[in-house]
Amino acid sequence: MSALKRQGVVSSWFDRDISGGEEWASRIAAELDKATIIVLLVSADFMASEYCYGVEVSRAMERYEQKEACVIPVLVRSCDWKGTPFERLQALPRDGKAISTWADEDEAFVDVVEGIRRVLRDLQADPAFKAASDTPARVVVDNIPYARNPLFTGREEVLGRLYEALHQEKTAALTQAISGLGGIGKTQTALEYAYRYRDEYTHIFWITADALQTVRLGLAGVSLLLKLPLGQEQEQAVIIEAVKRWMQQHEGWLLILDNVESFADIEGLPPLHARGQTLLTTRSQSVGRRAHVDLATMAVDEGALLLLRRANLLDVADASLAGVLEEDQARAREITRELGGLPLALDQAGAYIEETQCGLQGYLELYRQRYADLLRERGSVDDDYPEKVATTWSLSFEKVQQASSVAGDFLAVCALLDPDAIPKALFDQGAEALSPVLTVLGGDGLAFNEVMRHLLRYSLIRRNPNQTLTIHRLVQVVLQTKMSQQELRVWSERVMKALALSAPPVDYEQDHWPRCLEYLPQVQRGVELIEQQQFTFVEVAQLFHWFGKVQYRQARYQEAAPLLQRALAISEQVVGTEQPLVATILDDLAELYRQQAKYQAAEPLYQ
Repeated sequence: MSALKRQGVVSSWFDRDISGGEEWASRIAAELDKATIIVLLVSADFMASEYCYGVEVSRAMERYEQKEACVIPVLVRSCDWKGTPFERLQALPRDGKAISTWADEDEAFVDVVEGIRRVLRDLQADPAFKAASDTPARVVVDNIPYARNPLFTGREEVLGRLYEALHQEKTAALTQAISGLGGIGKTQTALEYAYRYRDEYTHIFWITADALQTVRLGLAGVSLLLKLPLGQEQEQAVIIEAVKRWMQQHEGWLLILDNVESFADIEGLPPLHARGQTLLTTRSQSVGRRAHVDLATMAVDEGALLLLRRANLLDVADASLAGVLEEDQARAREITRELGGLPLALDQAGAYIEETQCGLQGYLELYRQRYADLLRERGSVDDDYPEKVATTWSLSFEKVQQASSVAGDFLAVCALLDPDAIPKALFDQGAEALSPVLTVLGGDGLAFNEVMRHLLRYSLIRRNPNQTLTIHRLVQVVLQTKMSQQELRVWSERVMKALALSAPPVDYEQDHWPRCLEYLPQVQRGVELIEQQQFTFVEVAQLFHWFGKVQYRQARYQEAAPLLQRALAISEQVVGTEQPLVATILDDLAELYRQQAKYQAAEPLYQ
């Protein structure tokens, strides 16, 4: 029933969850008394057990007769169960055929789960059951600071992975981290986890962990929540130790450490030999030995669904786009792509659409014209995401710059490149053209790793296994809006020169051609910057020449010709007609014309 548990439809208990030293009979009785559905795993062993048949079945049927619980016999192995108190109940799998007798036992288990799912649907439709289920079977003590977000969308796989990881074993403390870029939805995912699986815990402690002092204050708040007998004790260290002892002595609790900035601030949490579970959120991609889930941007359909819900163009209960006009689906998907699938940005866009009634197409057109201004806009109603995209990363940028001017300049360069697959070689071989402080990166792996350490701490960069980097396009947008026009021009010029310096030779020797294809999106982005800034220095001619040669090698002659012509015009303007660069471009242009059988155009260029 893993799928049902992951979806938050059911929570399960069986006697192997009993901890060592616990009184098993009283625990079983307590669980039987609060269960809504009691599944009897019927076999010859079950029938022969005095405790199972005499005690557990008796109590289960009592609750069934009193309409307090539903009892489902599941026939695991063939046995004689006629004449039992549960004989009159519909058994699973279908037709009363024991699981062990099916040719495919997996199919039998699917049939059992489908049967339980049908029972759940019937129970949920029963007003009497709904009234009873509205009253929790157990009182959960918590200090969750936010209401459940009714607009929470997707992340089912992540929630399922977290649930499975945190429930590997009940007797040991387990820790899971959720990491990712600011605005990716880490806190919202932790919040949804806490509410979805709330009934599986006796206590849920939520501590904001962005600084050592807030962690200590949070632990002090937990002591008050637990009503620990500390008397008039005011010493913070004593209070914290008392909370840690409680965690070591009790099980069934969940500790959420939200927005961990420094892992030194949460040292000792959870305490050694603790018996609960810990979930933490952090922007850092380095989480030590803790297991973690790196939260990705939303898939296009998932993002479109969130956008439409937030814009109040789709009912919150709708779980798919099926009921949405195809035209609106297409526009919502396009906005999701423009915003890079970032949940914070999608929520912000939906709030703007709802409050201004500008519609999806209106927002899309406005975003393309005024994206910087829209990223500063924040709806004034129902602030489930209280921060704006434009301010979410500001503190991270400032901290990076304070910690390392090299990392700060590195980020400025990445802001102007194509966001996907930025070659590390650009910094290895083009560092001297970028800025005085970035010259330290020229082939120095240690210096490069130090820059990565600062940027990965806030998930501002993703380092890929193939020696490339990725930056979210909205991070680029916000970084660019923080630059003055003069700064933007200076950094654009530096990027152009670094691309020209580091671009691989356009040939098939060694690994040159694969590297050319890797560089191609960056040079295309560079051409866009050239047009914006109207650059005409020699490296610009070199880039147009390189771009034209790559197109020629791919037999894209129509695209190659204007690029080589542009390279020739700029080089003649900048360095004159008697330079080797001009001669090389003339030769390549002549060869292009010859390949197209334009011999009259090619002949004068060979002379």
